[in-house]
Amino acid sequence: FSPPGPPMTAPFPGALTPQVTSFTPPAGSNLVHGLAPDFVNPLVHEGDVTFEKQLPLNMSFTAAYVFSRALHLPIYVDANVAPTTAAKTYDIVNLAGTTQSALTLPFYAAGPTARLNPAVGDILTGFSDVNSWYNSMVLTFRKRMSHGVEFLANYTLSKAIDGGQVAGTNGTFFGTDPPVDPYNRKLEYGTSDLDQRQRFVGSAVYVPPFRNISNRPTRLLLDGFNFSTIVTIATGQPETLYVNGFPSGGVDSGLTGGLVTNTGGLVGGRAPFLPRNSYTLPNIYNTDLRVSREFRITERLRLALNGEAFNLFNHTNITQVGPFATNLNALGYNYTNAGSGLCAGHANACISPNPAFPSVTQTTSAIYGARQLQISGRISF
Repeated sequence: FSPPGPPMTAPFPGALTPQVTSFTPPAGSNLVHGLAPDFVNPLVHEGDVTFEKQLPLNMSFTAAYVFSRALHLPIYVDANVAPTTAAKTYDIVNLAGTTQSALTLPFYAAGPTARLNPAVGDILTGFSDVNSWYNSMVLTFRKRMSHGVEFLANYTLSKAIDGGQVAGTNGTFFGTDPPVDPYNRKLEYGTSDLDQRQRFVGSAVYVPPFRNISNRPTRLLLDGFNFSTIVTIATGQPETLYVNGFPSGGVDSGLTGGLVTNTGGLVGGRAPFLPRNSYTLPNIYNTDLRVSREFRITERLRLALNGEAFNLFNHTNITQVGPFATNLNALGYNYTNAGSGLCAGHANACISPNPAFPSVTQTTSAIYGARQLQISGRISF
């Protein structure tokens, strides 16, 4: 294309010609994300069987069995770790330094042959080989509103297990929750992150029948009240226990040297002699209460006042503890802990209990927090 006028011999004023510069990335410094060639979409089978019985006085009882079977869930590992024949042995000791057992793991050491592709570093690859099971029994007892009383009670007994589901903000598509051994992902099979064995939730509404009181002053004083409450009692969530420290010389991190390094600072990895989510947080207790009253000012004009309390008894619900349940004790390792003397006389590095565990790190969540009180009003006309 040429504009009207004399032919132009130079680019348009201000136009820039793209410049391409060749660049060879330093070997071993790139971080790559991707999916395995045989990656497939997850598949879930769900079902339930329910039995319901109608009872006298507007009450009913329901019992149900609910299950869910998920297949081909993703898990991410560093697929650029070369196989190894090397191994490391760790002594599991008590706080006195006495060996309780020994743990031998493969060790993926750094070196010229540590990477399948030495031109790049971690290749975080998603494999669709995690399966999960969820089974539960759900019992429900219900009473419909009559004589000013309504209540509902639900109890769930359940268990959820899987082969190492991906956690984190970007879990499914950008996960960094890898197994301890990238060549033995089946070691991650255990309790699910979302497992909660028992949960009870009960709610009740009480509307006192003061409207039928014949004494008008008493009726005006007491009529219009409404009381309601929700009570939650549940077993705590599970938590995986980690090792504080890892040996130097691995291609990545962790006790095997094959754990990817971008795991939120928990580079020691899961304690391999303990299954995933082997620790259960304390039980959860929460009671919410609401008291409201409606005033009839005229036939069409009404005023409603509400008072609400969340976590009425201000129970401290622990939602997270410090994850380091054990310490790696050996001089020359990436973390030299205060208890390194526990390894005196041992030929192997030692893994000992962490005396500070469990240290509470979080007592609130989006659902369960400290007691909150609020009041509100509403005018209807």
